[in-house]
Amino acid sequence: MATPAPSYRAALAVPGFGRIAGATLIGRTAEAMLSVVMVLFVLQRFHSPGLAGLTVLASLGPSLALSPVAGALLDRYGRVRLIMFDYLVGGGALAAIAVLSTTGRLTPGLLIVLSVFGGITGMLSAAGMRSVVPLLLPPELWGRGNAIDSSGYTLTVIVGPALGGLLVGLLGPEGGLGVGAALYVVGAASLFGLAEPGTPHIAVESILRSSLEGLRYVLRNRVLRGIAISLTLVNIGAGIAVVAMPVLALQTFHASSATVGLLWACQGVGGVIAGFAFGRIDTSRRAWRLIIATYLLVAVGTAVIAGAPSLVLVGVGILLAGLATGPMDVTLFSLRQRVTGPKWYGRAIAISMSLNFAGFPVGSGLSGAFVRVGPRFALATAAVLTVGGALVAAAVIPRRPEDQAAVP
Repeated sequence: MATPAPSYRAALAVPGFGRIAGATLIGRTAEAMLSVVMVLFVLQRFHSPGLAGLTVLASLGPSLALSPVAGALLDRYGRVRLIMFDYLVGGGALAAIAVLSTTGRLTPGLLIVLSVFGGITGMLSAAGMRSVVPLLLPPELWGRGNAIDSSGYTLTVIVGPALGGLLVGLLGPEGGLGVGAALYVVGAASLFGLAEPGTPHIAVESILRSSLEGLRYVLRNRVLRGIAISLTLVNIGAGIAVVAMPVLALQTFHASSATVGLLWACQGVGGVIAGFAFGRIDTSRRAWRLIIATYLLVAVGTAVIAGAPSLVLVGVGILLAGLATGPMDVTLFSLRQRVTGPKWYGRAIAISMSLNFAGFPVGSGLSGAFVRVGPRFALATAAVLTVGGALVAAAVIPRRPEDQAAVP
C-alpha cells in the first residue's frame, strides 16, 4: 500500500493526535489569555509593574526548574493523564486567586504563592504535547504535526490576549481569571478516556536518577545545548517585553485593556500565517540559517515597538515579531526531534524546552527595573538581547545537517 502524501489532513487523521491537539489548544488559549489578564490584574489591583514581573516569574520559574522531573514522569507514565493533571492544578489556582481578590483577602505574598502552585506542573502539558508528535506521527508528518502545534499555539496568541483584554474590560480582572480557570477544566475534560500514545519507558531507576540522566543527555547534545544557550537570551528579551509593552501602551498612549489584548493578537496573526507556510517546508537542510534569521526578525520587531510614535506602529512591530514566531517554532521543534533518541523524548524535550524558555521568567522578573527607567528603554534592551541570541546561535549551533543527527 502506498504511503499517503504528507498533509495536514493526514496528520489530524492519526488516532488521538487531533484530540490532544484540540485539548492543548484550549489550554494554551487560557495561558495566552492569562498572560495579559494577570499583568493587568496586578497593575490594576496593586499598581506595581515590579510585582507584575515577579508574578510571571513565580508562575513559570518553578516549572522550568523541575523540568527534568516532569520529563521523567512523562517518559515513565505517559502524556494524557499528566496533561489533564496540569490543567486541573492551574485552573484551581486561578479560581483561588479570583475568589480571594473578590473577598479582599489577596495579598502580594499570597498571590506569589498561588502563582507558584498554579504553574509548577506547567511543563507536563507543554512538553507533553511536543513529545506526542514523534510518538504518534511518522517522520514524514513531523513537519505538519509541528506546524499544527506551532500554529495552534500562535493562534491562541491571537485569541487569548484579545479575549483577555476584553474580559478584563467587561468583567474585571477577577472575571478574566475565572474564565481562564474554566478553560483549563474544559481542556482537561476533553482528554478523558483517551488512550496514552506510545509505550511508556520502563525504568528501574528512581525518578531522580532518571531526571539527572535526562539532564546529562541534553547537556551533552551539541544541538540541544546550542539552542538552549542562544534562545535564553532571546527569551530574556521576550520576558522584558511582555511587561514593558502593556506599560508603554497604557501610560504613553493611554490605551485600554482591550487595546493591549488586540496589540498582542497582532503577534499571533503573523505567527499563524508564517507557521502554516513553513509546515510545508523541509527545514532539515536550512535549520541553522532559519534560526538566526528568525531571531533577527524578532529583534527588528521589538526595536520598532521601542521607537514607535503611535499605537499603529506598535502593532506593526508586534506583527513583525509574530511573523518570525511560526518559522522559528517549526524549525526548533523539528530540529529537537531529529537530534533526540526515541526513549528520551519526554525528558529531552521537557528539559530542552525549560532551558530554552528559562530566559522568559528571568526577563519578566527583571522587567520592573528596566521599566522604571522607561518602557522604551526596556524594549530597546530586549531588542539588543535578541540580537545577542542570534550571534550566539551562529557560533554554537552546528551548521551542517550531518552534525544534527539523532543521539541515541
